[in-house]
Amino acid sequence: MITVVSMATACSGSSHGAQDESTVVVGTWGGDYQKYLEQFVDPALAEQGGSPDAVYATGNDTARLAKLRAEKNSADGSMDVVALSIIEMQQAADAGLLEKLDTSKVPNLANVDEKLKNPYWVPHIYSPNVIIYNTDEVATAPTSYEDLWDEKYAGKIGIQAPQSQDFFHAAATLAQGKNATSDFMSGLPLLKELAPNTQVFASQEQLGAALMSGQVWMTLNWKARAYQWIEASDAPLAVSVPKEGTYATQFEMAIPKNAPNKEAAYAYLNALLDPDAQLGFATSMGYLPSVLNSGMSDKLREQLGVPREDEVLVEALDIADIADNYGDVVSAWNQEIINR
Repeated sequence: MITVVSMATACSGSSHGAQDESTVVVGTWGGDYQKYLEQFVDPALAEQGGSPDAVYATGNDTARLAKLRAEKNSADGSMDVVALSIIEMQQAADAGLLEKLDTSKVPNLANVDEKLKNPYWVPHIYSPNVIIYNTDEVATAPTSYEDLWDEKYAGKIGIQAPQSQDFFHAAATLAQGKNATSDFMSGLPLLKELAPNTQVFASQEQLGAALMSGQVWMTLNWKARAYQWIEASDAPLAVSVPKEGTYATQFEMAIPKNAPNKEAAYAYLNALLDPDAQLGFATSMGYLPSVLNSGMSDKLREQLGVPREDEVLVEALDIADIADNYGDVVSAWNQEIINR
């Protein structure tokens, strides 16, 4: 059985008592992400035998992180499992809000790519950041972040309001003269130069529609989004990996330190890493699996990842530095770029 509740309802207090072992409350995103959790993870959870039913508390990740902070001193929190992007997950770990994982309770962790492992969270899915462009409007494939600053594309660069890190990374990379794995704020002067030449969209869906229609010609985004947009339409879209280097956006799940039902949470995290569940997310949402035993074909890996010769361009962020300064990044993004 799957129950869906709003984040406001789930977070009005403890959503179930510590004695209730029949449910696991998962704070997560709604929409397709939740749909595929239900479609792929819940069956894997049920197969474990004696496992709880999933209750999904949906909302945005900013609200989830704020709720974790607000509930820090509560005996029982309102979530057993929390889903966040890697930057916010690092912020949660730094604030002492997460349980250090007992890896013996998540046997499927043995199949996770070593470079994705962390003591405080389970890596779910990830996708490299790339340049996505409309081939009807951009005749020559862009090869560099500098192309976004080219005057011939003025007014035709699309940005999504909630997604600051992609453009800050690009600007910081140009400012530093190397793939910027830290100090994103170094890119702010260049971002201010780019801002007048951009169109701002409130969501991925709006940005995708504008890119497919030719309203905007180019953007930075996860390759998973390009996969989704290309699969869903006949729009002339293509991707390229910037020669300066890039990084992969990651989404994680963890157990709050005051989760009421930690045993149920461990069962859910193990189901999250089930190879069939991971492959389901790959084929449906376009994100790369975090496990090495998903059975993903070479063709699908090529569609979702970067070409093998470009893999050296995908570097891990100094996530501790990014998380520590992310408040400044978001504030500058909103004040100087989005609400300029």
